Amino acid sequence: MVQNRSSGSGGGLFSFASEVAANDSKINANSIASPDGSGGGIHSIDSDVRLTDTTVNKNLSTEPPGGCLKEGGTAEIDDKSEITKNRPSNCADSGDPVENCFG
Repeated sequence: MVQNRSSGSGGGLFSFASEVAANDSKINANSIASPDGSGGGIHSIDSDVRLTDTTVNKNLSTEPPGGCLKEGGTAEIDDKSEITKNRPSNCADSGDPVENCFG
């Protein structure tokens, strides 16, 4: 899930009412083409997302967050996973707080 471009949101990964697990994966350098899009790396709606030893880095969206947007459901991010260097933010202004994600 590297260097994808979405016209909506969830440039790297979009999930709706599902269970998603990313293990030893890269969700990096994805972007949103929409003027009001968010969740350049991940956009999760009413889903259960689990990241294990996964990077979510350098994703870009026009509206925050650029890294991971969670609206309902759960997000489990282990200590080996990293959500960094996303613009305009990593997880700030997400619909719901994202565990182990800062800024």
